[in-house]
Amino acid sequence: MKKHYHRIVQNGIMAYGTKRGFREVHGDDLPIHIHHTTGMQQILYRPDAHFITRHGKVYLFEVLDGELKDKNLVIADIIQAYLTPNVAKIFFIVPTPRDQEGIKNLSVTIYDRLVCMGIPKRDLREVRVFYVQRREAKSASKVAELLKRI
Repeated sequence: MKKHYHRIVQNGIMAYGTKRGFREVHGDDLPIHIHHTTGMQQILYRPDAHFITRHGKVYLFEVLDGELKDKNLVIADIIQAYLTPNVAKIFFIVPTPRDQEGIKNLSVTIYDRLVCMGIPKRDLREVRVFYVQRREAKSASKVAELLKRI
C-alpha cells in the first residue's frame, strides 16, 4: 500500500506530464518490459510514472519514500531505471534535501561502477534527484507546480 505522500507526488508527476503535453503519461499501472539479451527472460519494471515523448524516448520517475529505509530497494530502482530501453531522463523524487544528497551519491557510485565494468557512458542516463517536502505535497496540482523546476 502506498503512503499518502507517495500517492500525492505520483499523481502530481502525472499531472505535470499531462500539462507538458507528453504523448503518453503512465503511472505504475503500466509496466515497462526489460528484456534479457537472449530474449528468454524479462523483468516487469513498474516505475511510479513514466512519460513517452513523440520520438519514443522515456522519462522515468520514481518517488522514494518508504524505500529510503532500505538501500537495496533504492539500488534496485536505480539499476532497473538504467536497464530500461529508450530512456532519455531518470528522475527520483525524495522528501528532504538530506535524502536528495544520499540518492545522488548512491546513483553516482552505481554509474561509476557500471562505467568501470565497461558500459559506455553514452548508454547510461544521468539520474536527477529532486526533493518535494512533505509539507509542500498538499495536492497533486501543487506538486505539478513544484516540478516545473526540473
